[in-house]
Amino acid sequence: LDGAERTLDYHHLPRVTFTTPAIAAAGLTDAQAVAQGFACDCRILPLEYVPRALVNRDTHGLIKLVAERGTGKLLGVHVIADGG
Repeated sequence: LDGAERTLDYHHLPRVTFTTPAIAAAGLTDAQAVAQGFACDCRILPLEYVPRALVNRDTHGLIKLVAERGTGKLLGVHVIADGG
């Protein structure tokens, strides 16, 4: 509005692909984290261990967390699930 040029940083913008199964993510992948100089730890949680998925009887999918090694700072989250 003031005429100044600005750039947007889409780095933290969540993203989703509406397919079957649906794919959603926010933040960095493990490959991106390593490329940016982070030492990272990743954990994958199958939906069969998520109580809500068990109640819905929809355990096909997974959640992947990418965290900075040492601090545990969350760098990225990725989900693949039917979402039905």
